[in-house]
Amino acid sequence: MALSIFTHYRLPMPFDYVTETVFEIPSTQGTKVSNHHLRVVLILGGEAHFRSGERPPILLRAGDALVLTQPTAYAYLPVVPGRSTRIQALAISLKRESRAASLSRQLIGRYPKSGHHPAILNAHRLHLIHQIRSEAENDAKDSPLAVAALATLLLLDLIRDHSPTPTQLARPKHSGTYLVEQAREYVFKNYSRPLTLADIAWNLRLSEEYLARLFKKITGQTVFEYVRELRLNTAKRLLAGTNHPITQISELTGFSAPTIFCRTFRAAFGHSPTDYRASLASHPFPTPPPIKKSKQAH
Repeated sequence: MALSIFTHYRLPMPFDYVTETVFEIPSTQGTKVSNHHLRVVLILGGEAHFRSGERPPILLRAGDALVLTQPTAYAYLPVVPGRSTRIQALAISLKRESRAASLSRQLIGRYPKSGHHPAILNAHRLHLIHQIRSEAENDAKDSPLAVAALATLLLLDLIRDHSPTPTQLARPKHSGTYLVEQAREYVFKNYSRPLTLADIAWNLRLSEEYLARLFKKITGQTVFEYVRELRLNTAKRLLAGTNHPITQISELTGFSAPTIFCRTFRAAFGHSPTDYRASLASHPFPTPPPIKKSKQAH
């Protein structure tokens, strides 16, 4: 069974669709998936074995990626035979383009063979994923354009990172952008425990006042608005992808008490964590819209 957190079809070229999905993998069999285009799958939560063809299964963990540049059928299998599990993933599917400068051609050029890439999720990429989810759930008229733009930035970051000579945007050490990214990375690795501005600033060897001013200037958020956003988005993932009780999710995401977590979640999203989890049960993975065939004489 697959539950859709969101799915966007009919995106601008070269995108086929972008979807965040929770797969319930039965204890006795795998969950089969067909892939007809280029696909990048980012594992956001859970564990599963990945099997394609006759190759031995590969263990997937949260933070890993699959880059599938060839059409293939594959399956998610339970990690422990006889025990069901869940895996939550963001999948970006692209159509092939012939232009040399196209995003799909660049992706194939950097990843000529389909493969597994462990532990590639960092704070910057997670932030883009959260923005994609926010835009998709917003469902405004321009959401497809925003989702495509953010997905492009995410894929470009993966393409540049996989280059033989990395061509990431220049971010000199101690520049404002670099320092903010380091602050985000520290929060990404420590959001589950109590955090203070002093902790983050000390880790970066900055004063609290300078970090607070710099973070607000570059991101438009305060440091703790970002911390709260990361915790709430992580809570959404756990609500969708696990059966953990609310009290445990509150603890895992760094909130000091379940009541504070529930109040903060409702203020941010307009409903309680329990209602959000219940709403996902009514979102099965949608069927792609039919492709309209041009009228031709037979």
